[in-house]
Amino acid sequence: MAGTAAYKSLETEKPDDLDDAPITEDDLGAVYEDPPPKLTAARTAVCAAAVVVGAIACIFVVALVFHHGMNVDDGAEKVGAGLFLVSGTDVLLLLRNSKHNDLTWGLPGGNSESGDASLLDTAKREGREEMGAVPPCNVSAQILTKRGKKQQKHYTVMVCQVDASARAAFQPKLNPEHREAKWWPLQGLPPPQQLHPVVALLIQDPGLTRQLASALPPGVLVASNATLAAGARAQSPAAELDNETIEKRSASMLLGDTGRVLLMRKVKHGGGKWGMPGGSQDSKDVDSLATAEREFRSEIGEPPQHEVKGQIFVRRKGKHGIKLHTVYLASAAAGAAATFKPTKLDDHHEASWVNLTDAVQMDAAQLHPILAEVLGAENRAALTAAFNVQL
Repeated sequence: MAGTAAYKSLETEKPDDLDDAPITEDDLGAVYEDPPPKLTAARTAVCAAAVVVGAIACIFVVALVFHHGMNVDDGAEKVGAGLFLVSGTDVLLLLRNSKHNDLTWGLPGGNSESGDASLLDTAKREGREEMGAVPPCNVSAQILTKRGKKQQKHYTVMVCQVDASARAAFQPKLNPEHREAKWWPLQGLPPPQQLHPVVALLIQDPGLTRQLASALPPGVLVASNATLAAGARAQSPAAELDNETIEKRSASMLLGDTGRVLLMRKVKHGGGKWGMPGGSQDSKDVDSLATAEREFRSEIGEPPQHEVKGQIFVRRKGKHGIKLHTVYLASAAAGAAATFKPTKLDDHHEASWVNLTDAVQMDAAQLHPILAEVLGAENRAALTAAFNVQL
């Protein structure tokens, strides 16, 4: 029936005088002609474009993955890596000579490039560019640091062990970005304000410090660990949570001199309890030590010449993470305390030097909560090491 219906439709298109003429191939071709070639070409062009776009997208994703060492960092706007070269109890640091973080001691390293197959390749390539070569070493850990207002700067520190013979044979040939290369004792690093932000973060952030300590040979400690009693690391219920978000940073300074420490009795905050000059970190502070010194300066006056001997971390739980307060144990230079006179007491009515042995015996009710924790039994070893006073 289908063939008949088709045949009749063809018949109706014939002139009357050709009713009996046979249907030719030309007649069939006139009715069942191929689709317009323009439509086919357009369709082909669209498909080809889709294939090209898909291929470009795939190439971009693959390049991105390789660029970040086979690990795409969520939220990272800047990715880099550096070498923490350890030999015995020393670490190799480079003194920078550039407009960014000039005159700070940092790690050989830099930003990732598209040709780097991994972050370790990034660190070693940068090391060769900055020092001429990288000594033979074994990677014992990779520590991810995050900086910036949105934690968008990701920098991975490769902890590498260098044996004595490799260290002796290694002679850095620095590029113009650096002034000096020096092996620093891990227990005697420069103060945080003289360190590149990444290195300062390693010794100031409790979680990063513990990661670094676990990557070093037994008995090798970094500056922040050397002055902390074991209990000082576990002084809050959340201390074991290395990856907690730090909601707020603050800092203060406990200044010591020949067995005494400088305490302040606050009026506006603390209800007349003894405390230390300190406060919240400001956006302009390069690190927590800068916060402590700025607060000291604003509350008492210019601090006497001093040397930071240790740190104690006080951690409190906040609504969205951890509130981290860093207390710097600082020793006044010889004779500096004798000429020191408080000049600003806006928020305080008394500042006094108190024997450390007496301070640790004070009733906790007389002390600001942070000072009470610092003077607690779990921190006595840290206080003894910093101020050379047996408690």
